[in-house]
Amino acid sequence: ILSTCCFTITAADLFVYPGGTSPDFNSIAMAVDSANDGDRVLVSNGSYLGDVTIDEKSISISPITSTNSYTIQGNIIFKRNTSGGTAKLVTISSAEIMGNFEYQGNVAFPYEINIINCNSFGTINLKADNIITNIYYSTFFKSIYLNASLEIVGNAFESNSSNGDTLFVEDANWNVGSSLASSTLKVFANKFKNVQFRCNLTATSVLSKLHIANNYMNKTTSSYA
Repeated sequence: ILSTCCFTITAADLFVYPGGTSPDFNSIAMAVDSANDGDRVLVSNGSYLGDVTIDEKSISISPITSTNSYTIQGNIIFKRNTSGGTAKLVTISSAEIMGNFEYQGNVAFPYEINIINCNSFGTINLKADNIITNIYYSTFFKSIYLNASLEIVGNAFESNSSNGDTLFVEDANWNVGSSLASSTLKVFANKFKNVQFRCNLTATSVLSKLHIANNYMNKTTSSYA
């Protein structure tokens, strides 16, 4: 007698809400720690304390419904402790983020990060090899330092600093899968208020094409190298 067994692994939804108890969570950080590759963390209305550490996994953090609003009272940290051949896709949407975006570790573990419809009040420092950060329809109040980006679309960059702040895109080092050599950096329909947009793209940059259109700038804020 021969039998064949098939095992199907599907992504799970992890629910976060104030007072949540097992199998649910009352902390975004705990839900992310418990999540497996490909899981979704779905968050209810509320303000959630603690840093959120993403340890080399594909994951999304989003509201349970489109009318939900949630606040992350801490930093979002991307761990890079081991080498990896496949980029992890991380999407964070519809959040108020009070802390910084940052990375830890010196190994060039690859991430593609999408920030969608968020309000970010801290500094974003993701200027490290093999990190691509795309940002959409969000508002940022501090400086942003990126290693690479493919799309920066529909955002508001606002600074109350007397010296202003900066959106800075550096040369990309991307060693995962297909090359980015023919890719474009699209900067469309953004609002820059007291924020300078700067790119450091050399002749050998993997982001060799820069497309800028329909942006509002309240003063001369763009520079390219």
